[in-house]
Amino acid sequence: MFDAVLMNVMLTEKEAGVDVFEQLYIKNSMQRLFRFLDEESALWEDILIMNSVPRKWPFVQAVLEEL
Repeated sequence: MFDAVLMNVMLTEKEAGVDVFEQLYIKNSMQRLFRFLDEESALWEDILIMNSVPRKWPFVQAVLEEL
């Protein structure tokens, strides 16, 4: 689901991909990002990753669209 949300944000241009990926890679380890995308991360890791994106609203919209 998380990868679908990320793709939704990118494809619908809700947020600039460069801004999202820059913050994801700066604020998180690669292991954490891969666990998150594989949906194997702990809740606390999910929260850290979700808080590392520049703006939250585009992701909330994408989650609602993916449900």
